Amino acid sequence: KFRLQESVRSIASTLKFLNIDKPLKNLSFSSSIPGEGKSNISILLSIILSQMGYKVLIVDADLRRPQIHQRLELNNIFGLTNLLSDNKLPLEDVLQKPSKEFDNLSVITAGQKVPNFINLLSSERMKEVVSKIGTLDFDYIIYDTPPALGISDARIILNYLDGFFLIVSLFNVNRNLPKESINNLSLSGIKPLGILTNIVNEGSENKYNR
Repeated sequence: KFRLQESVRSIASTLKFLNIDKPLKNLSFSSSIPGEGKSNISILLSIILSQMGYKVLIVDADLRRPQIHQRLELNNIFGLTNLLSDNKLPLEDVLQKPSKEFDNLSVITAGQKVPNFINLLSSERMKEVVSKIGTLDFDYIIYDTPPALGISDARIILNYLDGFFLIVSLFNVNRNLPKESINNLSLSGIKPLGILTNIVNEGSENKYNR
């Protein structure tokens, strides 16, 4: 646990040096396929950033498989889909606090499931909502986005953000998939700020050859 926390602290400390000219505020941690730990890393990084004194907001933008509300034990009655569907809904009405222990951390859950979420994500309204969320008084806004391969959701959302990190779960994902993810996203002009490895099997460095 200590090593994990220190690794996340290192990532958090690095963020402010990645782009000196324009502060990186709207960020995402995506992955090639489900199960690589993107939601866990988004939550861990957000918590540690908040503990370092930064004001942080997590937005669950994975409308296919929303996880944030379950992992932080929050209700999912009002969230992102509600903001996208109702332009009169105030942003403040969907902000939640996961715990008194994390004073600097807030959350916007995915919201109620809707059948046309792809249309919502690709709409001008989505761009407006991301822009409005960006005006809120937070140092970092972390979007939990869907995996990058096979679906268009991530590409749509990442276009509106300042940057993203690609999570690679070593020994659990075919080594060609991260490269394919980066190549596909680069066609839309989206390049990762960095690559984060997850679930490293110590002593098995030569086994990552699938």
